[in-house]
Amino acid sequence: MNHHSQHLPTQKGTYIIYGSLKQDLAIPVGALGTLSLPAGSYVYVGSAFGSGGIRARVKHHLTPSPTPHWHFDYIKPHITIQAALWQTGTDRLECKWVNRLLLLPNVAAPLAGFGASDCRSGCPAHLLSIDLSLSMIAQHLQIHQWYEFMYNNEALPPS
Repeated sequence: MNHHSQHLPTQKGTYIIYGSLKQDLAIPVGALGTLSLPAGSYVYVGSAFGSGGIRARVKHHLTPSPTPHWHFDYIKPHITIQAALWQTGTDRLECKWVNRLLLLPNVAAPLAGFGASDCRSGCPAHLLSIDLSLSMIAQHLQIHQWYEFMYNNEALPPS
């Protein structure tokens, strides 16, 4: 486990990965085909209801995946992950958070269906382009727990 993960809870809950792409990206993403993302800031909204809770899921997002499993696995080698925000509990909040964020200016779902293949609420995607600070996101969603990473995902110390 890297030293970042120790700051994250092992309880179940909902989380946001906050990061940025330094350059435009065109990448094949499984059944979604080749997708293009412009450089900029992004959030990925997900849930962590499996073993290890939020800590395990965020650690997965911080660790290279030889075989991509989730949509986010395809872009994580290219994105600088800057922070994780979360709320523990048994409520599945990801669709609520996505829809609340999409009400704000400078927030969009650039890739239809990305990260939302199991979504039953009709979200356009769970990856959003966003031009808001971490504190603005937390304030808008009333999230009081987050951790800002000191290293990007390309320079993490070994687990």
